[in-house]
Amino acid sequence: MFALDGLSGHVPFRVYMKSKPGKYGVKFWCCSCVDCQYISNFQIYTGKKGGTPEKGQGKRVVLDLLQPFLNSWREVTTDNFFTSRELAEDLWKQKTLITGTLRQNKPDLPAEFVSVKGREQNSVLVGYNNHCAVTSFVEGKKSKPVVVLTTNHEATEKSSNKPAIVIHYNKTKGAVDTGDFVTRNTNCSRKTRVWSKKVMMEIINIACLNGSCVYRKVFAPENHLWRSEFLKRLCNELIQENVVIRSENRYIGSNMKKSLKDFSSQMAVYNKRDKCCSSSKSLRKCVKCKQKLCLKRGKVIKIIICVNCRRRHSQTFRVQTVNLKRKRCELCKRDRKTMTTCSYCAVFVYGNCSRTTQAFICHKCKA
Repeated sequence: MFALDGLSGHVPFRVYMKSKPGKYGVKFWCCSCVDCQYISNFQIYTGKKGGTPEKGQGKRVVLDLLQPFLNSWREVTTDNFFTSRELAEDLWKQKTLITGTLRQNKPDLPAEFVSVKGREQNSVLVGYNNHCAVTSFVEGKKSKPVVVLTTNHEATEKSSNKPAIVIHYNKTKGAVDTGDFVTRNTNCSRKTRVWSKKVMMEIINIACLNGSCVYRKVFAPENHLWRSEFLKRLCNELIQENVVIRSENRYIGSNMKKSLKDFSSQMAVYNKRDKCCSSSKSLRKCVKCKQKLCLKRGKVIKIIICVNCRRRHSQTFRVQTVNLKRKRCELCKRDRKTMTTCSYCAVFVYGNCSRTTQAFICHKCKA
């Protein structure tokens, strides 16, 4: 699943949008993974070509960014700048699904789908055209309906008010903005009038974001400060070589030289990995017994963490078991049944009340 957005969202590069941090800069078209906000592909907007506005720009950008992922039945979520029936038909021919909101000025959209006159609150209209399905939803007393186009007909999550496709869109639309939020206060951007420097700073920001996403997936840190810890470790490793060279300079003071050597020794201990067996080194720590082991003596598993355990950082881990009976979610007031339980407190959780992540568990604890 990929989400597509027209703005990269890092502060120096966002053009003006309501409730967004920056007003001016270089525009980046970004394609991000919904699960971990990893930016899979991006493109720099270079302005008009030949002095004339580009026709079908949204369609062209989506097809360019999805080029490596076509013909694999993946799904892309877009906003109303990109979504169109022509794009959906072209992606379907290339074995790719799409879900996105539609602008209400589309000429092929029926008038009943864009008006709230004569419609009740929370009313739903659904229309079909070949492989495309258009859903018009009037939420509460809003003056305009939400119009969503999709070629994914497997969204089945139900709610008392919203249709399934609207819930599916809300869950998958915010990948790019989430990445922007993560990097908003921790980026390497500096004030300059040289546009090439700005572009290079943004590429470094994207590389740091992608590196932190891989770090979170591989090591599954329990601490909620994983982003700052990753950046601190990254900065220390980047300057380590320069620190060693600097410490060998005979013209610096003794106190400075001592500080540089202390930093080098700390980094050497920090980067040292304990051996698990003769043929490998330890890269993981068991989520239950906290022992460092290699992948040969354990397994990476998926765990479910409820909202309460995420807040209090519970340490009592339980191996997931298959529940034959379905029970209602114990954390929300909605009447939703599930067989999933939290790996720490064993309460039944559903949907937004939990988060799925990866963890490493040794063979002894799993048994």
